[in-house]
Amino acid sequence: EVGIPSPDINLVLDISDEEAERRMNNLSHLPDKFEMHREFREKVYTGYRELAAMAKNDRDLFGYVEIVNGNNPPEKVFEDIKKFVDPLYEKLVHFTLPSQSL
Repeated sequence: EVGIPSPDINLVLDISDEEAERRMNNLSHLPDKFEMHREFREKVYTGYRELAAMAKNDRDLFGYVEIVNGNNPPEKVFEDIKKFVDPLYEKLVHFTLPSQSL
């Protein structure tokens, strides 16, 4: 079937608003319009959590979805993401196209 291709994986970084705010306070730039409004951020977080839960139950919606705990220290979040991405990268690196006859 021809259509829009699905990604190999969708990663949702699940972070509490409190942790996100703490990290934003440590940034050297001013918050953008999305970061400034706590109520808006909470709506976005809720929406992503709901979509991720739906997708975990039905892969046909968005493909493969994994939720990563974004409340962990950034180094741990990075390692958790790598656990999901590295196997996909390895498959890509070892992928070979079928030989074409000239």
